[in-house]
Amino acid sequence: MPSWATSSTAASPRSNLAALRTLGAHVRLVGPPTLVRPSSDAGAEVCHDLRQGVRDADVVMMLRIQRERMSGNYFPTLDEYSTYFCLTKSVLEEARKDVIILHPGR
Repeated sequence: MPSWATSSTAASPRSNLAALRTLGAHVRLVGPPTLVRPSSDAGAEVCHDLRQGVRDADVVMMLRIQRERMSGNYFPTLDEYSTYFCLTKSVLEEARKDVIILHPGR
């Protein structure tokens, strides 16, 4: 079964996680500690480093930050978040060469 790396927040990762785990996928959740907290029942590996999170992944699913639903300050600025969690060619060098990227776009 493919290895998935999913980055972001909100309800989508939880429902995606449930579906992917049901299908037998190994899932890594990637994001800052304020957004992606370890959970014993999550059934996923948790990473706070994007390069580590995409390492050898078959599929990388990026999810957008839903700031309109956020009431707290989960990271200092969007620029800082982008510095550490923006998917770049350099970061993708850690993934498999034939990686599939799922991205919400703009």
